[in-house]
Amino acid sequence: MIDLAKADESDKNLWLQRGKLSLYAIVAAGIGFLVGLYIVAPMMPKTAAYVPDAVKKMETDVVGFTNPGNGELLLPVKLTEEEDAVDKGLNSIGSEAWGNTYLLFDEGDVTSWGGDFDVSKIKASLSFAGMNGEGEVVEVKEAEVGDEEVEIESDHRWVLIMKTEVMNEYGIKAGSKLMTNTLPD
Repeated sequence: MIDLAKADESDKNLWLQRGKLSLYAIVAAGIGFLVGLYIVAPMMPKTAAYVPDAVKKMETDVVGFTNPGNGELLLPVKLTEEEDAVDKGLNSIGSEAWGNTYLLFDEGDVTSWGGDFDVSKIKASLSFAGMNGEGEVVEVKEAEVGDEEVEIESDHRWVLIMKTEVMNEYGIKAGSKLMTNTLPD
């Protein structure tokens, strides 16, 4: 005669073993998924509204410009003296984010050499307004998606970088002037 109680006990142990193995498999799959996300996430394409940490960490301030025929203009700009931060920003900011992200790069003093900017990975057409020591825009250069670099050839201290359409809309061009008294100390 078959002892049903023993059969039930062995079935129970078998199901417990299978349950433990299934639980371990689920936990291992979950850990594998999280590790995969950690590895793959930085390689995923950024959205059009993406702003990199290097730009987010820049000081934001409102600076003034005077434009011939257009009067005064106040702009919220991201200020930096770090060339590396500018390069990271140029090549990482999403195309939509350029609509309201304006970079003001301060060389610290008037340069007597050209300033090269790597634009090999830009996602929007950008304009670069080079300003002399008095803040007057002496040169405006444009970069299109696919260009390798932009060079500000004139002696300059500051460079304002904006989406081309936005710079044109605000009327910033040669002869416009940065109101240096609006810059932070």
